[in-house]
Amino acid sequence: MYEIRLIAGDLAHRNDSLYKENVMDSIRLIAPCGLACSDCPMHLAKDSPGLKISLSDKLGIPIEKVACGCCRDEHGVINCNEATSCCAVFSCSEEKGVEFCCDCADFPCERYQPYADRASEVPHNLKMYNLGLIKKLGSEKFIKKYAKQTRENYFKGKCKI
Repeated sequence: MYEIRLIAGDLAHRNDSLYKENVMDSIRLIAPCGLACSDCPMHLAKDSPGLKISLSDKLGIPIEKVACGCCRDEHGVINCNEATSCCAVFSCSEEKGVEFCCDCADFPCERYQPYADRASEVPHNLKMYNLGLIKKLGSEKFIKKYAKQTRENYFKGKCKI
């Protein structure tokens, strides 16, 4: 599995008009688990040749595997991670008929146990925080005001206790 981390400067390649268009489709751009595809470098690389080349070089991923359509468009099978089957969280949300896990009567469940394993490379420990914001604010406001900032804070911020 490839490591997907926010690499300093990678989001500078972001296409602002594409980002504004994406705000209109906020549910599609947030995985059921709460990860924001809208600010994932692998998703943004789809429309940014410069970012695609940068990620391929920095992560050692073949350039044809760098771009990701987003979790919902890929039906839970994320090719850039070399996944061969559907994500268990995606399958569960489909089975239960919920847009986001925070809408499920069983939330939070064991799928949200945080792990330190690879926490510095992948933002999966952001899911609970993101889902809390989505529940409180709605998906469109989350995408517009918080998704980018929470990801940047996770990788670049300092812990404040």
